[in-house]
Amino acid sequence: MIELRNISKVYGKGESACQAIKHLDLKIEKSEFLMIIGPSGSGKSTLLNLLGCMDMPTEGEIYYEGESILSLSENGRARFRNEKIGFVFQNYQLMPALSVYENVALPFLVSRKKIDDLRIKDMLERLEIAEKSNVLPGKLSGGQQQRVALARAMVMAPALLLADEPTGNLDSVTGETVIRLMDSLKTPEQTIVMITHNEKLTEYADRVVRMRDGYIDKEE
Repeated sequence: MIELRNISKVYGKGESACQAIKHLDLKIEKSEFLMIIGPSGSGKSTLLNLLGCMDMPTEGEIYYEGESILSLSENGRARFRNEKIGFVFQNYQLMPALSVYENVALPFLVSRKKIDDLRIKDMLERLEIAEKSNVLPGKLSGGQQQRVALARAMVMAPALLLADEPTGNLDSVTGETVIRLMDSLKTPEQTIVMITHNEKLTEYADRVVRMRDGYIDKEE
C-alpha cells in the first residue's frame, strides 16, 4: 500500500543541520496495524508527518498504491490528505467552540461533501459518546475528547489512519480502552500507523517498528 524508499529528512542547514530520518526504507501493507516505537528524537513524528504529506523528505520517494506522492502538486497532496488520511493527535486538536457533533462533522465540510448524519451518529454510539453530541469539548474528560478525535478521524473511513501518541495524555486504563476502540472500528480495508511509548499497547499491533536515531533499528 505504502512504500518509503531511501527517505531522509534534514532540518536546518550547515552546522545547525539535524538529520531526523536517515535513508529509511519501509513498506506498509494494506489493512496492517503498524506501531512505531522509539525514544524521543528517534524520528517517529517526522516519519508520521512524511506519511501524512504534512512534510516533504529531503531525499527519497514515497509511493501510495504505486503512485508517487511527491510528484503531486501542493493542492494534489492536500486532496490526498483529505480523501485518504485520518489523523489522531495526542492533544486531541478539537475545535473548542464546536460541539462534539460539529467536530466530527468537520471532515465532510473540509472535503465539501454532504454531511452524513447517520454515519456520525453511528460513530458516536459505537464510541459510547452519543449522549455528548451537543456538548463542547471543554466539558469532556480526556478520554472522551480522544474518542471524539477518533470519531472525527474515522468518520469518512479513510484508507490510512495516522495516530501520534493518541494515549499520551491518558491514564493507562483509559488509553488501552481508546486503542481497543480504534482496533474495533478498523475495517478490513483500513491501515493504521500509530506512534506510542507504551510497550503494553504493542499487543494490538500486527507489526512493530522500533526506531533509533532516525533509522529503523528492529522490526517485530
